[in-house]
Amino acid sequence: MKFDSEIVTLALDLYFKGTSLRKVAHHIEQFRGIKINHTTIYKWIKKYSKIVSSYIDTLKPELGDTWNADEMMVKVRQEDSPFTLRGKARYVWLWNCMDADTRFLIANQVTTKRGLREARNLFRTARNVSGKKPSFIVTDKLQAYKKGIRKELGWRKDAPIHVSDAGISDIVSNNLVERL
Repeated sequence: MKFDSEIVTLALDLYFKGTSLRKVAHHIEQFRGIKINHTTIYKWIKKYSKIVSSYIDTLKPELGDTWNADEMMVKVRQEDSPFTLRGKARYVWLWNCMDADTRFLIANQVTTKRGLREARNLFRTARNVSGKKPSFIVTDKLQAYKKGIRKELGWRKDAPIHVSDAGISDIVSNNLVERL
């Protein structure tokens, strides 16, 4: 590479902290005296994101025994989105399942419906990513969670304990995933 690995690392770090490509280039020029085109930084991001992504896909997260799951309504306006209807904004459901100990996002999905099929898919993905079943699952009162947990994670002795009426001020709450 033409540039030192320290400069490439700095550029990637600044970009993933939310700095624009042009501002990253300006920062490096201002503080390091090295002139870099913003398109070069973009090429680095594409190149190294693929490398890091393929490495991350080989890792298995070390998760705790409690998961939090929640769904929320999100407005989608993008013209070329498969979720928009004739160019008009539309609401979709964003589902998340997070480990309570590590705050690792185990699974997420975007759907147009909020039912049993979607809940089962969320828990199936979470089980496959984690490679295990949790001891506890905290959710809101959506009935699809109850059935989805039974279908995907079992309902006998080895089934996780499902806390489904966790309020904001309760000892066991779903605040972790709600704030996500």
